[in-house]
Amino acid sequence: MESGVFVSCPELCFVQLAQSLPFHELVRAGNVLCGRFYLDAGKGGELGRREPLTSKRRIEAFIRANPGIKGVKEARRALPWVTEGAASPPEAFLAMVFGLPYRYGGFQLSDLAVNRRLRPSHKAQQIARRTTLVPDILFADARLAIEYDSTAEHTSSSQLTRDAQKRLALETDGYKVVTVTAGQIGSSGEMRRIAEQCYRRRGKRFRPQSKEFANQQALLFRMGWSLEDYCLKEQPR
Repeated sequence: MESGVFVSCPELCFVQLAQSLPFHELVRAGNVLCGRFYLDAGKGGELGRREPLTSKRRIEAFIRANPGIKGVKEARRALPWVTEGAASPPEAFLAMVFGLPYRYGGFQLSDLAVNRRLRPSHKAQQIARRTTLVPDILFADARLAIEYDSTAEHTSSSQLTRDAQKRLALETDGYKVVTVTAGQIGSSGEMRRIAEQCYRRRGKRFRPQSKEFANQQALLFRMGWSLEDYCLKEQPR
C-alpha cells in the first residue's frame, strides 16, 4: 500500500455499501465480511479461506460511534440478519433462506447455527475419524443438520469421503441430515420442503404470516447464491 492511500475499514465498508445496495445484497455483503471465505479475483473468482475481516459486534460498535454517517439506518436494519462464520457462498445463502424472517422472504427458522462445532459420541467419532463434527447448518433443537454438497466446493475425493463420514456420524448420533445440491439450492420450492421438515421436527407448521413473503422471497432467490453471483460485473454503459 502506497503512502497517502486510504482504505475503509470493514465496518465502514458495510455502512458505505448500505448507501446503495438493496437489503438482501447488503446482508450478503455482511456475510462475506464476517465469513471465512473470499473470492480470489486473480484466479477467476476461485474460493479461498481466511479469518473473518470483522464481526457483527464490531460493526454494531462502529454504527453506535458514528450515528451521523449516511447509510447507518440501512446498515442497522440489515445487521441482525448477517451470518458469521460461513465458509462458502452456498452456506451464507442457506443461512439467509432459512434464517431471515418472513417479511424478508426467509423461512424464519430461529436458533440456526452455521459451522457450530459438535462433540460426537464415541461411536460417531470412530465413524467420522475425528473428535469433532461441524455441520454446515444446524438446528440443534430439531436434531436437523443441513449439508451443502457440490463438486464446485469439494474438489478432492478425500474431501468427499470425509463429508460422507460426517453425514453417517451425525446420523449415528440421532441427527437428521439433509443434503442440498447445487441443483436444489436455487429452488425456493426445494428449500421450502426442507424448511417444512424442520418445522415438523419442532412440532410446528410452516405458516408464513407476512404479505411481503412471496415478493421478498422472489427477490432473495433472484439475487443468486453461486460464486459467480458474488463477482462484480461490469455495468452496461
